[in-house]
Parts: sequence; C-alpha cells; structure tokens
Amino acid sequence: MSQLWKQWLKTVNRYPQKKIFIDTSLNQIITAQELTQRVEQLTETSLFQKIKEAEVAFCLPNGMDWLTLFLAIQKAGAIALPLDNTLSQSAQWNVAKQLGAHFLWQDHGLYDFKQIKFPKKNSCLIKLTSGTSGKVKKVYCSTQNMVADGQQIISTMKIKSSDINLGLIPFGHSYGLGNLIMPLILQGTPIVSAPTFLPAQIPQWIKQFQVTIFPSVPTIFQLLNELPSVRSLKPLRLVVSAGARLSCDVAQHFFKKFELKLHNFYGSSETGGICYDKTGLATLSGRSVGKPLDRVKVKIMPLERIQVKSRAVFNRVFLLHDLGRWNRWGELELLGRQQPLVNVGGKKINPQEIELLLRAEKNISEILTMPYQDKAREFFVVIVEGSCNEKEIWRFLYQKLPLWKMPKKIIVTPKMPRTVRGKLDVNQLKKLLRLM
Repeated sequence: MSQLWKQWLKTVNRYPQKKIFIDTSLNQIITAQELTQRVEQLTETSLFQKIKEAEVAFCLPNGMDWLTLFLAIQKAGAIALPLDNTLSQSAQWNVAKQLGAHFLWQDHGLYDFKQIKFPKKNSCLIKLTSGTSGKVKKVYCSTQNMVADGQQIISTMKIKSSDINLGLIPFGHSYGLGNLIMPLILQGTPIVSAPTFLPAQIPQWIKQFQVTIFPSVPTIFQLLNELPSVRSLKPLRLVVSAGARLSCDVAQHFFKKFELKLHNFYGSSETGGICYDKTGLATLSGRSVGKPLDRVKVKIMPLERIQVKSRAVFNRVFLLHDLGRWNRWGELELLGRQQPLVNVGGKKINPQEIELLLRAEKNISEILTMPYQDKAREFFVVIVEGSCNEKEIWRFLYQKLPLWKMPKKIIVTPKMPRTVRGKLDVNQLKKLLRLM
C-alpha cells in the first residue's frame, strides 16, 4: 500500500464520523469511515490482487466512484492514471494503451493490456499535461510530492479541516488534486461534488451545503457575473481562480457584485502549486499571479524562464516553458510561454514580442501566437480573444512593429475554445487554422 493510503487512515482515525463527501447528483452524504469501508470492499476483490506497482488508467466523472477507486489504487500499491472524463469508451482504450498503462478500469472491471511493467519507483500517481503543444505527456508523482503540494496549498491558502470545498473542477487534474483531493486526504476537508452542473446551481449549493471555499476557472466566474438574480454567495470566504488567465475586468465585476475578491493561483502539472495572490489585490488590478507558495522557491532564469524548486516536484527542480518577471511588489508577472523563433524571409521573429505588446491593450482577454505554413513559407498567426476588432489590432501593430515582424493573419474571436481544465484548446485552434 502507498503512503497516501496510510495518510488517509490517519485522517479517518481522527474524524471517523465526519461527513467528508457530499454528492449533489445522488443526494448522498458519506462519512470518512464509510468511504474507507467502500475502498476496503473494492480491494478485497481478486481484481486488485495483481496490480501492485502497475499503472492503472481510469476515466470517471467527479463523484464517490472516482474517490473510491483512487484510494483503492493507493491501497493496492499501484499508480493511479486519471484520464479526462470526456473520453468515449473506445477513446479510453486507445489513450490508455498509448500512454503505456498496464490496466484500464472500465465497466467495474480491470482490463489488462499485457504491457511489460517498468514501474517508476515511489510513484503513486501520473498527471497528464499538454501545455501549449496539444500533445499529452505523463508526469510521475510520488506520495511525498502529493503530500508536499497539499501541505503547501493548505498552509498558503489557510484551508482548514472545518472548511467545505465546492468540487466542480476535475478531480484528476493537478488543480483538483492539490486543492480538493489532498486537503480531504490530509486533514478531512469535505468536498461537495457534482459531475455536471449549470452555473445557476452554484449559488444554491453554496448556500445549501454551507460551502466556504470555491476553486474554479475564469470562465465560471464570468458566468456567475452574468447571473442577473444572484447577489450573494454567502457563506463563501475564499474564491480561487486558476487554469487560465483571469482578466481584471472579471475580477472587478465579481468583487463589485458579490463583495468577494478572486485570488489568482498559478501552478503546473509538473510542479503543483507555484504562486498565489493572498490579498486578492494583484488579481483585482490584473498585475500578477501573486507570490510563491509557502516552501516553494521560484527563480527567473536566463531568457525569463521560470524555475520552480519544492518538495512537490518529482526531481525537486523543474524549469518551465512559462516566462515571467518580478514586479515591484515582489509578485510574479507572467509573460507567456517560450516559443520557437519563426523564420520569415531569412529573419528570425519572436512571436512573444507581439503577445507582450497586445497584452497591454484593453478589450483583449487572451492571446495566442501560432506558426503557420503557406506554400512552403513559414509565418505566424495571432489569435485574439476579446471585444476589439481586427482593424484596431492591425493599426496598433503597424505603429509598434516594422513590416517584416507583422503576422500573416490576425483572427479575433469573442471566445476561444478551451479544454475541461480551462486552458486553451490548442488542437481545436489548429483545426480552425486549417479550415481558413
């Protein structure tokens, strides 16, 4: 069994009868002891006798089944590999096999891929990340990594055992694991869960279940701002935004409407949590993602790349492709991601330069530059999300850049496609470019 399961047993011994999980879809409330019994019943079956140190893929929506299976995998000493719950059954097979999983949990059974086992020592979990490439990669995590990430988030955000989390972000993503699953395992912080939801249901659940903490993504906060009849989210005390860039307009509207500050949270699958805006003032002004979490060291390396050092990182140190700089408040300001130079007419262009120029403009909430091939020549395209128009952007760039640095195309859209993580869906944007 993994140390994560032993950590859970310590929490159960402290709070055996505590109501730690509320499933709104089933109107079901589970105590810590009841959850443990469910896990033990599952692991007593013959299915779980052969998976020690194996990578076990599963694709489940948020809910009691997800949590039970995750803990069962930990009890069996295996490595959990949560897949995006939007995958079809056939896609689950293909993705799990491509990722090198040894087993796939589907239809209440374990299917063996007969793949040779090369276990990653001390791993208990595999996170999946695609960054801006759109290609899925595996990130191995040990129990020590997961516990450290959970402790750093709990300490910095001051999450208490008595708090109640509203768990709408996917449990299996790095954000959900760090902010929902680990506080539950480490200190019994309850989760109110819903596999699917409408924004109008969120205020009702917050009031009904006395939710105090709500980690979510910018899109959800924008939708809450637009609910005409809702003016209160009491007894909510902490609202965390991560997964994508949050505009200061959304944060200011949210504060004006609900008298609650949004708090930017920045992290990655490879590192866990990195920075957090404790006061919410940096988020309101849109100036940064806050300061490093407790016990997390952040360093700006040459070419402005961000380096993270903490016990939550598998090899203790990780160099991100994200770019950043420190502002005068000692906060981390994100500058986008390191991108390959584009060769246009024999001259090298850094698309990052265009992104930095446009981020200072109003009415632009998100920007993405992408390489573009046209008749064997390389160009780049700028995709902008916002209420501005294409002519305004062309006019602005002509004033700031020489002609040879100008993009081939500028695409303006009121809303870019996003994944269930709240990140830009690069694959969908590539399809959009191919259609044009």
